Parts: sequence; C-alpha cells; structure tokens
Amino acid sequence: MTQPTTIIIDEVFIPIYVILFIGTLICGFKNGFSRSAGFFSLVLFAAIRIAANAVLVYDYHDNYKNTNLITTGYLLQGLGFSFLVTSTLSFLTAAHGDTTGTDYSAKGAPKRPWLLRILHLVSIGALILLITGYTNSDSVFSGQGGKIDSKARIGDIIFCGLTIVCIIFAFITLPKASSYGRSILYRVLLALVFMAIRIGFGTWRTYQNNFLSVNIWVKLVLQYIPEVLTVIIYITVGFIKREEYIPKYDSAYPMQEGYA
Repeated sequence: MTQPTTIIIDEVFIPIYVILFIGTLICGFKNGFSRSAGFFSLVLFAAIRIAANAVLVYDYHDNYKNTNLITTGYLLQGLGFSFLVTSTLSFLTAAHGDTTGTDYSAKGAPKRPWLLRILHLVSIGALILLITGYTNSDSVFSGQGGKIDSKARIGDIIFCGLTIVCIIFAFITLPKASSYGRSILYRVLLALVFMAIRIGFGTWRTYQNNFLSVNIWVKLVLQYIPEVLTVIIYITVGFIKREEYIPKYDSAYPMQEGYA
C-alpha cells in the first residue's frame, strides 16, 4: 500500500533534522556553553522535531492504534517554534551586548535588557497555552474533526506578536552595532522573515474547521521549509568572526573595565 504524502514528507525530514541537530550541537560546543544558549535552543528544536516526526510515522505504521501518539506528534511539532523564539532572543541579546561592549553571559555582567527578559517570559506563557490547547484537542487528533482548542490559537497569536517585536528590536539595534553585531542582526532579520511565515501559517491553521485537513504541500512550503531555513541561517551565526569583539564584562579580560 502506498504511503500518504504526509508520512513520506515526515520520513524525509527526519534525516534533515538529524543533520540540523548535529550542526547546531557542533556550533554550541564551538562557541562554548556559557555563550551559546541560542545554539542549544536550536539543538532542542531539532531533537523535538525528530521526535515529532518519528512518533507520527510510527503511529501510521502501527495503524493509528494509539490516538494519544497523534496528539503527541502534533503537539511536539507545534512546540518547536518556541525554541526558535528562544534562540532568536539569545542572538538579539548578543547583538545588543555588542552595542554596549557587554557580554551578558560573563560573570558579573549586568542583566539582559528588560525588554528581552519580558519577551522571554511572554514566550514561556505562549508555550504553556500551546501545550494546554493541544492537549485539550484530543477529539481533533482522533479524527473527529473540528477546530483546535482556543488556548492554542491564543498561544500562536502571542508568538506572532513576539516575532514582530523581535523584528522591531533588531532594526532599532542595527544602527548602533559594530560589524560583528550587524552580522548577527542581518541573519536574525532574515531568519525572522521565515519565522513570520511559519507562525503566520500556524496561526491561520488553528482557525480552520479541520486542523488536520490542511494541504500537505502548503504545510511543506509554509511550515517545514521555513523552519529548516531558520535553523540553517542561525547555524551560520556560529561562524561569524569576532576577532575585534572585546566585551566589557568578560572574565577572560579582567583588566578591561575601562574599555570603550
């Protein structure tokens, strides 16, 4: 029996996510644990997407005997975006630190900008709403149709707002940044374009009368591909040269408090 196109696509993307997992892990180790929260968020994203696709493929081959697995698979797919947001906030923090000569991850450094801290808390709230919304939508995933729970819609709308605020923050920070900071911000802005496409589609999808009936090719173009491109763009951040970047608050440079 020929497999459904959606299952074939899920199977094809599993090795792609494995490659992304390895790439983000390498970037994380390359840039050090204390400075690479953005990369490890991407590692978690890739791991979750591997798990999501694997669960959905397994449940298909098991003849959909366990509807809880379908819920779990789609839940994991939906949660992946939150890790892209977390990674974006980390890179924006690094770029903002470049404008002031501050390494926010160094011991004794000041706290991150208040706006980025608030955005992080808001993203956690949106994630909780998504989890609650998906877990309350068992009837949708069991094949009975219907719209996804309203909490999931609210969560996606919040993520839409977060994406827009991140774009504005990046544009505001850009003129003040050095070549190193601008290199990060250009990549962040490009990634945010794909993230906006992804979350815009995800939000639109939650308002459809049958959540699972969305055309798979539309999902491929507006969800799968933008997510992959976002991660690839962020992987390149790990290879930006930073020879001239010396932050004020870095334990590796204890005598540079007066650096301007």
